[in-house]
Amino acid sequence: MNGGNEGMERRKRAKEFGEKANKAVEVGGSSYPNTTLLIQDIIQQSSKMGVDMIPSPNLHSDEN
Repeated sequence: MNGGNEGMERRKRAKEFGEKANKAVEVGGSSYPNTTLLIQDIIQQSSKMGVDMIPSPNLHSDEN
């Protein structure tokens, strides 16, 4: 393969891997339960440390 074809093949494979990764984290996907547990754990740990993981809606408001 020459450089151009090799690059095109790598981009194609990267796109395929990206699609597989997206499917894995969708509801019902193979990684969904672990991803959900990770997010829940991060939220739980941050609340123990007093960190608000959900920003307030007016956090970046220009109305002051």
